[in-house]
Amino acid sequence: MTGSNALGACLSCDAGFACPQPGLTAQTTKCNIGYICTGGAITPQPGSSSEGGRMCVKGEYCPQGSSTPTPCTAGKYCKDYASGTTTAMCEGGYYCPGGASTKNPLTFICPPGSYCPSGSSAPTPCPVGTFSPSLGASAVSDCQPCPAGNACESTGLSDTLVDCAPGYYCPGGASAVDNL
Repeated sequence: MTGSNALGACLSCDAGFACPQPGLTAQTTKCNIGYICTGGAITPQPGSSSEGGRMCVKGEYCPQGSSTPTPCTAGKYCKDYASGTTTAMCEGGYYCPGGASTKNPLTFICPPGSYCPSGSSAPTPCPVGTFSPSLGASAVSDCQPCPAGNACESTGLSDTLVDCAPGYYCPGGASAVDNL
């Protein structure tokens, strides 16, 4: 406020902005890429809450002017501290549900019965007539056809094979126990 002599008349900098010097009449300095300014920030690169924000951590990103961190997008990962964007897509054989900090997170390796192409946010079940006993499948071609004499009646099978019904013939890749 012009002409004010009371400290209480001064306003805090809004979230997403920094007020690095006294006597400002407008907020023009946005929080830097890779940082969040939560309100009242005294620097565009706050290192702690006492400076009005913090640096982004692995698994999140902060574009310029951020007031809150953004969790890394599902299917992608954010490996660097103080990042303004996602790093890249999650590696095939793994899935990144959101907030991932590595391209191949061991806690999200593709489970048996499914496959995970590059950029997966969740496992994709192997189709009917196939199964996958292995961890880390990255393509539908990693799902194996059901062996002759068995039927794979549902999606997402890891090794649960159903014998063909007596009197019926189940060729390889069968999806029902009563195929003729």
